[in-house]
Amino acid sequence: MDSINFESLNVDKEKQFIELLNNSSDTDKLSLFFNLQEQRISVNNRFNEGFKLYLENQNDQEYQKNCNTITGLISSISKEIIQIENSLYKTQPNWSKTIKTIRDLEKQKFILTTKYQILRSEIVGNEELSKHLRTEEQPTGGSCLYEHIETCQEQLSTCKNEMNKIINDINEKLEELRYELTELNAQTPQEEIKVTGQCSHAGHDHDHHHH
Repeated sequence: MDSINFESLNVDKEKQFIELLNNSSDTDKLSLFFNLQEQRISVNNRFNEGFKLYLENQNDQEYQKNCNTITGLISSISKEIIQIENSLYKTQPNWSKTIKTIRDLEKQKFILTTKYQILRSEIVGNEELSKHLRTEEQPTGGSCLYEHIETCQEQLSTCKNEMNKIINDINEKLEELRYELTELNAQTPQEEIKVTGQCSHAGHDHDHHHH
């Protein structure tokens, strides 16, 4: 049996998406962007859920597999968003610019989420280790660990604050686009375009970071 050429499949998928954009109105393209943004939020939630599971079972192999899957999905979504961005560049430059800003913010958030997970793993791992060192024979054993844990917790707090700010910035930009789309749809009532809510999901995504 012939092996599947995944690279070829990806190229075909990309061609199909470009063709879809070529046959879409600007408002349809913006609706496609909102749909992809929903997908990205879903992937981010899956990333956070996978990490919570890792803290419980410490299964490195499973966690790494999940990270690789998530990275691939995020990359695929980003590529399609870039296509939308490019296709709107001439006709709706402001939309294109805002979509790029959101994409850049999402990239920063993903990096911070990864940093958050590393710090949280470090804290949990060192807390477990310090428990083993706290014996009658070693009453001060682990004092260096406590300092390290405190440093990690401070960095974790900074990381959370940065993520919260980015989430707020993303929501503001999404609201701008949603408002413009609503305005356009009001002018052309015959075009019914369903836009699903982002803020509640983005907030849900943000909630995961506090666990």
